[in-house]
Parts: sequence; C-alpha cells; structure tokens
Amino acid sequence: MEAIEKKELLNKESTAIQSISGEGEQAKAVAQIEAQVWLALKHPREEAKVRARVLAACKRENFAKRGHYNYPRKTKGGGQVDVIGGSINLAKELARTWGNINFGMMIISDSEDERTIRGIAWDMESNASSFSEATFKKLIQRGGGWIKPDERDLRELTNKHAAILIRNSIFSLLPADLIDDSVEACLKTLSKPGKKGIDIPAMIESFQELGVSVKEIEEYIKRDISEITPEEVARLRGFYNAMKDGQATKSEVFGNADKPIQAEVKGELFDDKK
Repeated sequence: MEAIEKKELLNKESTAIQSISGEGEQAKAVAQIEAQVWLALKHPREEAKVRARVLAACKRENFAKRGHYNYPRKTKGGGQVDVIGGSINLAKELARTWGNINFGMMIISDSEDERTIRGIAWDMESNASSFSEATFKKLIQRGGGWIKPDERDLRELTNKHAAILIRNSIFSLLPADLIDDSVEACLKTLSKPGKKGIDIPAMIESFQELGVSVKEIEEYIKRDISEITPEEVARLRGFYNAMKDGQATKSEVFGNADKPIQAEVKGELFDDKK
C-alpha cells in the first residue's frame, strides 16, 4: 500500500513539474516573439533599398536560375498561356531582404493515409499574416505505380507541398509589383548569353532526373538540342523548377508543345488550385 502511495505521489510531482516546465517554455516563446516585434518596429524596412537589393540579387545567374518557374496552362480558346511566377527560392530571398518576416510550416493533422499541413508567414512590422493549407495522400510514384513512402520519402513529399504553401504565404504579404519585377529580372539575366556559354550536358542531366529525355526537349524546341538558344534555356529552366517543386507535371509541361504559347507574368498567380 505504501509503495502505491509513493508511486502516486511521484506521478503527481512529475505532472506538476511538466506543467511548470510547459508554462516556462510558453512564457519564453512569448518573450521571444515580443522581442522580435519590438526589434521590427525599432528597425523598420526601407522599401527603396529593399527593391535595389532584390533586383541586384536577380542579376546573379546562379540565383536567377532558381528564382522563377513557368508552366503551360490551357486557355478557353484552345491555346496555352505560359504562367510565370516566383519560386520558393525567390520567396525566401524576398522575405529575407524585405525583413521583419517570419515564415514556416506546421502539421495540422496526420493520419495513416493523409497529412494536412499549413504554410505561415507573419510580417512583424505591419502585423499582417497569411497562411495556406494543403491535404495530400501519403503516396509516392515508383515504377509506374503508387506506394506508401518510407520516412525519408514522406519528409521529402511534405517539404515539397510545404514549399508551395510557404511561397504563397510570403508572396501574399509582399507588393505584387516587387514580385513581378524580380521574376522579370531573373528572366532577363538568364536570357543573356553567358560568358561560359550554355551548359547543355548539365541541363540534360537535370531533366533526366525528372524523367524528361533529350528527344522530348528537342521536340519542344523543334530542332537539335545543340542549337538551343539562351531564351529557350531560360524557359526550360522555369519548366524544370515547376516540375521539381511540384507546381506542374511532366505531361503538363511537355504534353502540348505544338500549341501556341503567350507569356503572362502575374504576381498574384500563386495559388495551389491549378
């Protein structure tokens, strides 16, 4: 009997310690947030300087390669519009340069078959916030079929969906014209002939990792890949980013190459309901 009473006493003490610890962690988190808000208000952003720094970043070729995506979208008239937008890499750079923005992802619900996640962004200076959610099946494609992912594949699948949600949340807090100008600056950088020329083998290898063959690329550009232009490389790089980030599928990108395409750059086209 005495042993039982001691065990119950220990359990109560353990619960009390955990409660105090939990309250302490919560208080610490609140204090950190308050400190971040105080710093944001004390050091407000200078938008003109932000714009200059962002556009300077877009002139760097390695950044510009990862700064945009594009994919074809069918129109009512039977043609296609090439939807162009900023990638998660551009979103993170804009958030970093814009300053005083926190962003991240959390799991809202998790079952054996599916997971719901939320991407969040919070402007601590203006106190504006945004979030977007997605629910996806815990399935990955392997060998022409769908299978349950292991822990590593599930993490990659989650991160792929989270990237789109975080990008959406960040972009919804930023000026649309800043996003548009950044994307256009990336495209302008990539359309210039580089000093080292076009690295065709590297491009081929990247697309092959996504299941796109040289033949499919040549069918798209209507000639041998050795004759590809810098403008076409820039556009194909956008296709690659869209496919890699889960924004578009291979069939969406290369399935209708014969239809007329017109470019459309819009900062507000950052939804996951395509």
